[in-house]
Amino acid sequence: MNSSNIEAQIEEVFSRGVANLVDPQGVFKNKVLKKAKDEYKKDIIVKFGVDPTRPDIHLGHAVVFRKLRKLQDLGCKV
Repeated sequence: MNSSNIEAQIEEVFSRGVANLVDPQGVFKNKVLKKAKDEYKKDIIVKFGVDPTRPDIHLGHAVVFRKLRKLQDLGCKV
């Protein structure tokens, strides 16, 4: 995967479908970029505080689960 493709994917993850991102200095975004390029060796763990086996999970949660999947594809642990 080339660098410009990775940067485009990360820009899409953090801009498309995002109403507000609280990352004032872009620290998290930079860590994800470095992780995707294998320059950051520590694990980046992303958590979403729901139990996926609960009966009240509905289609509205799919947006968040898809975003988590994209972060997982970029090297984060979910």
